[in-house]
Amino acid sequence: MAEAIDWSRLRGHEASSPADLLTIEATAVTGFEEAAASEVSEVFGVGRESVVKAQGRVLFDIPEERVPEV
Repeated sequence: MAEAIDWSRLRGHEASSPADLLTIEATAVTGFEEAAASEVSEVFGVGRESVVKAQGRVLFDIPEERVPEV
């Protein structure tokens, strides 16, 4: 069974977050989550500490206007 996601580092899903901040959940091939997290950090400028890795996925916050880049 997959581990629970640590939502504490993400804010875009919270009702109290800025209106233009969104949490993105992206799939990754299991075992490549670290590579996907590196890519997110490099491409979107998201700090590595803000990218949450889970089995087969990565989660991160970005401003709404950057969603088309995902």
